[in-house]
Amino acid sequence: MEAHEMMFELSHPNRIKIMKMLKEKPLKLTGVARKLDVTPAEAARHLRRLTAAQMVSKSEDQRYFLTPLGKVLLEYIERLEFYIENTEYFVNHDISVLPAEFIWSRNIVEGKVVKGTLEILSLIKDLSDEAEAEINIISDEVYDALVPLNLEKAGKGVKIRIIYPEGVKVPKDYVSAKNIEVRFLKEVPISLKRNEKRGGIVLPKITGQIDYSHALMGDTEFNDWLRRVFNYYWEKAGTARR
Repeated sequence: MEAHEMMFELSHPNRIKIMKMLKEKPLKLTGVARKLDVTPAEAARHLRRLTAAQMVSKSEDQRYFLTPLGKVLLEYIERLEFYIENTEYFVNHDISVLPAEFIWSRNIVEGKVVKGTLEILSLIKDLSDEAEAEINIISDEVYDALVPLNLEKAGKGVKIRIIYPEGVKVPKDYVSAKNIEVRFLKEVPISLKRNEKRGGIVLPKITGQIDYSHALMGDTEFNDWLRRVFNYYWEKAGTARR
């Protein structure tokens, strides 16, 4: 089956709903029909097509389940739904500056778009205020207003790691602070800030300018995604300049 034929089989919303049902647990035909609120004949028609496409299979006890291929494709669909639901944001903000492994990561779908420059700048401050263990920062500039707060947090044992673009003048107190480490990249493609609880990422516009009027924010799984993004650039930045 060609890729376009596979995508055609996924074009009906009820088939995607069926795959999501089967992701939770295997179901018999009657169970699928009941959850989908369609006749058994209609459910059977969709299941036949999904089975023919090898996305769904049927066990000896007549329960339908996702094949490994079906699981992979459903993961892809759920990522795609996230981008489609946030079309306006992703049309105007370039997430393609990130490596593909992060663009299609499972945890990105937990992020929520936040709008408003003042709100986002307030959230950036809150992330330092709330931190009890760590702060990770990628920024295209030094925010002088946050330097005293970050130094206070470092003095209380919070581990702070910061990535700036080459050429940025780092506050001298950062250089001598015990729990602050700074590294540099030739170019900083994004802005990111997180603590051990939550965080956010600011993407560039299609012009390349980082746009602080919008951000993707989240906690738990999304924050874990932010941690991995930060660590990717941290390793890429190489040896710290102290």
